[in-house]
Amino acid sequence: MMSQRAFLLMSCLIPLVVSCSPDHNIADSSNLTLQPPAAILDPRMVDPGQLRVEVTVGNVMVDMSPVDNGNFSGTVNLRPGSANNLVVSWFENFNGDLLLAQVSKVVAVMPGDTEANITIRSNEFITNSWDEDSDGRSNLQERREGSDPRDANDPAAAPTKVAIEVQLNIPSSFMAASVNSDELTMDAIVNNQTIALTRSGLTWVGGLEVNENSDATINATLFRESARILRIGDLSQSVSVGAGGLIVIADTDFNFNYDDDVDGITNMDEILNGFDPLDSQSPVIDPCVPTTFVAECVEDTDGDGTSNFFETEFADEDGDDIPDYLESSVTDIDEDLLPAQQDPDDMNACIPDPTALACMMP
Repeated sequence: MMSQRAFLLMSCLIPLVVSCSPDHNIADSSNLTLQPPAAILDPRMVDPGQLRVEVTVGNVMVDMSPVDNGNFSGTVNLRPGSANNLVVSWFENFNGDLLLAQVSKVVAVMPGDTEANITIRSNEFITNSWDEDSDGRSNLQERREGSDPRDANDPAAAPTKVAIEVQLNIPSSFMAASVNSDELTMDAIVNNQTIALTRSGLTWVGGLEVNENSDATINATLFRESARILRIGDLSQSVSVGAGGLIVIADTDFNFNYDDDVDGITNMDEILNGFDPLDSQSPVIDPCVPTTFVAECVEDTDGDGTSNFFETEFADEDGDDIPDYLESSVTDIDEDLLPAQQDPDDMNACIPDPTALACMMP
């Protein structure tokens, strides 16, 4: 089977489109072009010419090569009908490979899909988890400040701490749908440290101290209730803290794709519409929507004992431009001994047979 191919670009707010073969047993190939995220292009000390990207799908390394304008190109294989763990890591050659930023994302390609849309934003890249010399400053922060990320004594002074306050907002869709949000609970972790959140109206606020001019990784999870049983959404975001202060996380930054009862409707949508996100029978799925012409639907529009599915949408036995599912196969309206489904004129006993007994009756 011929592979479908798509040109892919990854950068801030630009989606990737990965083409996949309709054959579920074949991993399809698509061109992948990546450019460094803004987080590692901002620091003046990072040399773009010394950057390289490493991409893995599952445990398979993707061969990436430099192309024009500092971008890198390669071929990525995704298998329809499975989840693919995509990891993108950016390194700088600074006396050897120095890891600056990384993002890991699960890309689910459903059976039959011919395209998988992946969006990776610059702020999803984690930059503060790698500290080559264990001096409390990330590799990227040291490159930003011009110190040696491989020398614990450079700089000699301990990192300067600044206070940040993180504000997380209740999804606006709760307000629009007039859904009770009183029991909603938010958890937040900043740089692997759980922070205490205080709710005030429509927001949660919490603070801590972090390194000045560093990037802070914020992970947050929104639950339906204080018992933290049902997750509604989550996020993982890297932000530049600068000299500290307020960091506002918009509700649109969250991923709301949780579906605990696996019924194809997200927890968020079920809650907003008054359904039970833990019951796959809520809402009850009508097998006749959007069409009655499926085996699961037993609707019989003409009431003749045969479902629309078996009579089919376009069959027209008597050629009168009225489909069979709208004409009974048992009712004889004009008493010419032909049921409506076989009679091209249900109101005229002389059609189609002028010798029919009903036709000759006065």
